[in-house]
Parts: sequence; C-alpha cells; structure tokens
Amino acid sequence: MKRGFINKLRELSFSAINTPKTIYNNARSNPQKAKRIVKVSIALTTAVAFTLPKVFSHFHGQNPFLLGTIAIYLFPIKTVGGQLLGTIIGLSGILLGLAYANLSLFIAHHIQSSHDEHIHAPRRAFLWCALAVGAFGCGYVRSKIARSYLGINFFMLVNMFALIRGINNLGYQFHVFFYVMLFGACVSLFISIVFWPEDRGGVLKRDTVKGLCEMKAMVVALRQVMRYGACDEAETAGIRAAENALGASLHEANYEISFSRVESSYLVPLNRCMSRLISTCRVFNASMRRKQLLRTQRPLGRCSLDLNSIHTRIAMDGTFGIALELLDTMVIRVEELYKGNVSSKVNHEKFEKSIEDLCGFIKADCYTRVIDGYRDLEDAACTDQVNTTVLDVLDVVKDMARAIKIIEPSRLRLVLPRKLNRREFEMSEPQNSGQSDGISRFDAMSRGRSMMPSDEAYLLFMDSTTPTHRMCIWISEKIIALQNSRHVKYAIKLMVVMGILAMPAFISKWYIWYDHMRAQLAMISALVAMETTRGMTFRTAGMKLTGAILGASLAFIVLEVSRSIIPVEIALTSVVGLLIGYLVNHPIWTKSGTVCALAYNLILGVATVFPEQGPVTYVFARRLLTLPVGLLVAAFVHITLFPYHARQELVKGLGSSLDWLHHLLFAIEASEEHPSLQAKFDAMVQKAHNHAGFAKSLLPATHYEVSLGGHWPYKRFERIVDKIFDVVDIIVGDIPADPILAFHLHSTRACENVRAKLLASLCNDLLVVSHTLSARLFLPRHDSISTSVLQEYILELLAQAQVPASPRSYNDVGRLADLVNEMNYLRQEVDELTTETQCPKNGLLPHLSFVIRKSRPGTPSTPRGRRSRAPSVVEFMIGEPDEMGPDVRGDENV
Repeated sequence: MKRGFINKLRELSFSAINTPKTIYNNARSNPQKAKRIVKVSIALTTAVAFTLPKVFSHFHGQNPFLLGTIAIYLFPIKTVGGQLLGTIIGLSGILLGLAYANLSLFIAHHIQSSHDEHIHAPRRAFLWCALAVGAFGCGYVRSKIARSYLGINFFMLVNMFALIRGINNLGYQFHVFFYVMLFGACVSLFISIVFWPEDRGGVLKRDTVKGLCEMKAMVVALRQVMRYGACDEAETAGIRAAENALGASLHEANYEISFSRVESSYLVPLNRCMSRLISTCRVFNASMRRKQLLRTQRPLGRCSLDLNSIHTRIAMDGTFGIALELLDTMVIRVEELYKGNVSSKVNHEKFEKSIEDLCGFIKADCYTRVIDGYRDLEDAACTDQVNTTVLDVLDVVKDMARAIKIIEPSRLRLVLPRKLNRREFEMSEPQNSGQSDGISRFDAMSRGRSMMPSDEAYLLFMDSTTPTHRMCIWISEKIIALQNSRHVKYAIKLMVVMGILAMPAFISKWYIWYDHMRAQLAMISALVAMETTRGMTFRTAGMKLTGAILGASLAFIVLEVSRSIIPVEIALTSVVGLLIGYLVNHPIWTKSGTVCALAYNLILGVATVFPEQGPVTYVFARRLLTLPVGLLVAAFVHITLFPYHARQELVKGLGSSLDWLHHLLFAIEASEEHPSLQAKFDAMVQKAHNHAGFAKSLLPATHYEVSLGGHWPYKRFERIVDKIFDVVDIIVGDIPADPILAFHLHSTRACENVRAKLLASLCNDLLVVSHTLSARLFLPRHDSISTSVLQEYILELLAQAQVPASPRSYNDVGRLADLVNEMNYLRQEVDELTTETQCPKNGLLPHLSFVIRKSRPGTPSTPRGRRSRAPSVVEFMIGEPDEMGPDVRGDENV
C-alpha cells in the first residue's frame, strides 16, 4: 500500500513537471488555436481593465458591465472579415433595440408622463406587451436566420433593461446603452485586427490544399484496389471533412471581406468537384460491396476484375500515376497563386490523352470478351460498373485541373463578399455543412411526412380548378404553413418565456427589487438556453449552468486573492482568460466558456464597482439564484409548449426522403410514356437530398433527447442515413436533372420491359421501407422481389448476348445490380433497427414503435420460420392465431 502511494506520488510529480512541456507541444502543433486562446485572454483582460477602475465605471454610467458582455460575445476567434461582420450585426441589433425601446417608451409617455412614484397599470401593461412582442419578433428572426444570433441577443439585452427600467423612468434611453456597448465591440475588433490577424483568404488556401491532399489520398487508395483486384472500400472520411471545411469557408466568404490574391469565386468549382468525387466514391464502394458478396457466394469463381485485360490494367495504373502527378502540381500551383509568384503549369492535356487511351482499351475489352453464362454476364456487369466509376473519378480530377488552370495570378487586393461579386460560372451556392443552423433551411419538413407535398398537389389540380379555387387553395396553404411553421412556434415559445420571467417587474412596485436583484440575468440565461430542439435546450442549459458555476468560482477566487486591489484583479484576469480561451476554442465547450466569461465579468465587476450591494458571497448567491430560474422556465416551456422532438423529426425526414426517391424512380419508369415527367427530375432529386440532409443535421441533436425508454440506436440511424445517400448517388449520378438510370440516356432498348419492371419493384421496395421505418413494423420475411426481377433481367440479356446488335457494355446492369444490393442492405438496417428498438432487453420505445393494447410485438430474435408474433387486426376480428393454423409467414425457404 505504501509502495502504491509512492508510485502515485511519483506519477503526479512527473505529470506536474511535464505539464508545461505538454502545453508547449500542443501550442506548436496547433499554433492557430494557441493564438486564439491568447487573443481571448487579451480581450477579456482589456474589457475588465476598462470596467473596474472608477474613472471608467463612472463614465460608462449605470451599465458598465455591458462593455465586457459585448466583448465576450464578440471574442476575437474569427477572421477579421468575420469579426467585422459580427460587429456590424451586433451593432445593428443594438441600434434596432434602442429604436424599438424608445418607440415603446414614447408611446408609454402618452399613456402616463408624470408621477414616476405612482406608475399606473396601463403603462406597465403596455411596456410588458411591448417586451413580449419584441421577443416574438426576435424569436422568429433568430429561428429563420441563424446568422442574426448576435444581433437578436443584443436587441433583447437592450430591451430587457431599457423597458423594465423605463417603468418609472419617464425619459428615453440611448447614452447609457449605446456607447458602452460600442466600446465593448471595438475592443474585440481592435484585438482581432492588431494581434495575429486572420484572413478568409488564408483559410480558403489551407482548406483547398487540404482538399487536394485528401483527393490524392483517395486516388492512391483507388489505385491500390484496382491494381491488386481487392474488394476494399475507399475511405471517404478525410475527403468529406475537407469538402465540408471548404464548403463552410466558401459560405462564410459570401458575407466577409478579405485581402487575397485569389477570389473565392474561383474556388467554387473545386468544391463541386470534391462533392462529385464523394458521390462517385460512394458508388464505387457500393460496387465493392457487391463484388465482395459475389466472392463469398462463389469463392472458386472468377473475380470480376479478371475480365480486364493486362493492357487495360497497365493503362489504368499509368493513368492513376499521371493523376497523382497532376494533383501534386495543383497543390503547388494553389500555393504559388496565394504567394503571387506562379511558375508551375497544370498540364492536363497529357492526362486527357491517357484517359482516352484507357477508354480505348476498356472498349476493346468489351468487344472481345465472350459471354457464355449467367456468371459471365454478372462479372461483366460488375467490371463495367467499376471501370465506369473509375473513369468518373479520373474525370473529376481532370475538371479540377481545368478549374485551377483558369485561375490567373494577381496582386493582393480587397475581395468583396461573394454575395456582392458574383461570377458567371457560379451556378449555385456551395453546400453549408456545419457552421449555420441546418434545421433552418428545411422548415417545410417540420410539417411532417407527405407523400405529395402541397406545392405538387397545387400543380396537379392547376388545370382542373377555377382561378377563385386556386386562390383559395393558395391562401389555405399559406395559413397551414404559418400554423405549422417551426419558426412561428419558436417565436411563441420565446415570447412566453420572456413574458413569464419579466412579469414580476410589471406588478405594482416590484420593479424596484427586480432591478436591484438584477433579475434580468434570468432572462439572459433563458435567452441563451432557448434552442430549436428540446434536447439541445437541455444540453445548452447544462453547459450554461456548468460555465456559470465555474465563472463565479473563478471570480470569487480572484477577489479573495487580490484583496479587491484592482491592478491585481486585472493581472489575474489574464491568467483566467487563458482557461476561458481554451474553453471557447473547444468545439464542445464553446458555450460553457462564453457563459463562464460572462459570469466572471459580472461577479467581479459588481463586487468591485458596487461594493454597497454586499460582499462577493452575496453577489455569488444572487447570480446562482437567478440562473436556474431562467433555465427551468425555458426548459418547462420547451417541454410543454410546441415540443420539437428531434428523434421524431429525424424519422419523418428519412421517410420523406425515401418517398421522394420512390417518386423519382416512378417518374423514371413512366418517363417513356410521359416525357413531361423529365422536367421534374431535378426537383425530385433536390427534395430527396434536402430531406436526407435535414435528417442528417438532426442526428447530433438526438443525442441529448431525454427519453424514459432508454436505448436510442444512434449508430443504426447514422448507417441508415448513409445508406440513403448511397442509394441517391446510384440513382442520380452527377447531374440531378438527368438521372443516370433514366431511359432517355441509354442508346440501347434491350429488354426495356423487364428493366421497367425492375424499376417498379424498386419503387415498391422504397415504399415498403419507408412505411416500415415510420410505423416501426417488421419487414416481410421473404427477400425483395427486386432480386428475382434482376435475375430475370440478366437472363433476358444473356439470351440476347449472341445477337450481333446486342449491347457490349453492361455498366447499366451493374449499376442496377448495385442498387438492388444497396436496397437489400437498407432493408436489413431498417429491420435490425426495429429489432433493436422493440427488443424487451432494450425496452419498447413509445416514440419509435407502434403500440398494441392487447398484446406486445414479438421479439424478432426468434427464428423466422416459426415465430411467435402479435396478432393482427384481422386475426383479432376472426379469432385467435392458434385457431388459424400455421403461421402465415411460413418458412423463409419456401
């Protein structure tokens, strides 16, 4: 025992000795993060230094702590352009808040303009209504426009204090708010410009180079797979992270100014090429999964890659080598473009010639091979699909080289936001992947699932209704959309929360103790904690509570150590700022760090500037008293009033995506008979992508949903979302307006009827999976009919293989086979999801499964052939299941 104590003490000693070295190594490995931590510490120290001394506190007036509050909200952890944009948004919110508050006070002045010691009820009622109406507008704008977050917070911050203090203050409010808040914004902006300024151009350069390096790693992985004939899937995590980072940077460049030699508009095609590469790699991985399946089914059979001749393999390997050299040249050119001295040239002509030669070899293989049986055609289809995917990857590299080659070197200049400086080749905005509120972009999905949304129904009945009826339909749809709008519901919830917390101040003379207790802090707590979903509200409330306790504790320690000596407090704040800077720059603890800084600034300032309000322990207790009140009210309103359940909306989003994929396949199948459906391909693909993207954006929020059911299959839903994206990419390809499976894109019409039958069976599979996912039923025990129809399609093609005019390339067959295989995987994931959520060991989750009052669904872990199951409605009406003979599902081998 003594030896263990000595070893523990020794470990602690070594840890204490190595801590400075560890911090130094971390700072060297990530210098940008280290610089931002120091900038946060400088900003907090400067704000405290301009607040605590009596000279500054008297100058700032009644609200000296607003300087530190604004500086904390605008911590310099962004680029200079982003900091300037945040400052403009924040100051706009302050000015609009002051205008609204003074307008309300002006109207209240006409209600009562004298006797400030006896405030009448009409004035108090009007000011309370004005605060509630302002909260409603702020809630709607905040939910609708995620970028307005700072402006909305500052708007509400001004009105919380101005309207409550305006109850007995018959004058107007401007100087006591604007100048101190302007000073706080200028502090953070100044530090962002002076200390290690960051520019959006440098961020774009770093993200572009990283994306090119990840593309190179992807090409290397594909080269290895094709060289050795393996069935390994290409890892897409790196390229997806790089594409998300570049897309987010380009999205921020829409609104930021920067100094750069390369305009961000020229990088948009690069971001699109990365997105195409990710989609193509998804299709390649689907082919690899089917290839592995073929190997396991017939281990002694021929590998599908063996159908490529030795000349094709050598040409493919050489083309991959040229692609890697071209990517290295592109990296060098991008770095030179940002430095200003361009000497390298992107020579993609040689690469294009290599691709043409490779296509010639692949075409020759298609015409020289012999198809003698079912397995030969199956291998040929797999080979053609893999070769086609490889050619698509090489085509992406070629387009990337062309996009970089057209970028000309230029001098360093001011680049305006992309919203003000559009280029002709910019067809659409890059996808925003993480920085903004993904939920805000899909408000229509919060209305729930719909097999045919209202706009499509309106178009369907366009020709069969009168103009008056169409106007009534339009008005009805607008009213329904307003009633079901997530933004309106969020605005109502914020209005109710702010109204409840502010109501005591407007009762009789309670505003005296309300302002003395600074109960507005409870409103601020609720404002910060109000998120779009219930789970995220709980998460933010917990982080805010943790941050507030930490900040209050740090302020208490600093006050005790410094003995209320202001220079010592300022010096110690620089050390505290390093800890807060680390929290603020952490991807998880950002909000805790911000709230910690707010609590530290408030308690330290009140205890130092206003000693007449009591000792620091009193200030500490008052802050901890107001904090949970605001959080509890916000959580209670979120639970009871228009609760937004992320898990339910996730299931709805997945079901809607599958429904739109069904519409798309149905339109492809019927496009030969009704060519007008081709014009709707793009809209259907976009809706399927949007619903799947909406579900993916909700996945992180489901972590924090409180459920008494217990188990939540997060990983299972994550795999289902990825599988839906795989299915979309296989169906659509590169061009949403012309899905690659469309009939009009194929020159041959071989076995057209059976192909249409296969698409119809896939439509049926999508409907079954969608209904199963939403109702949480078990899938049918038999295999999908698409598998048998695919076999029928291959057999008919085999019968025509000896015809001279028959098609020689079977990549369409391979793509359809990959689609059938991926649909089987999706069915399996959804079925296992039902198994996982309805297993008695994990608990029957009420928000995931249907409820039968008379019996409980059977556990699907029992054998499929003879399973005890819940009786259906028909069986309840006819008799007990035992009286009906054998299980209707029968044996799976039948």
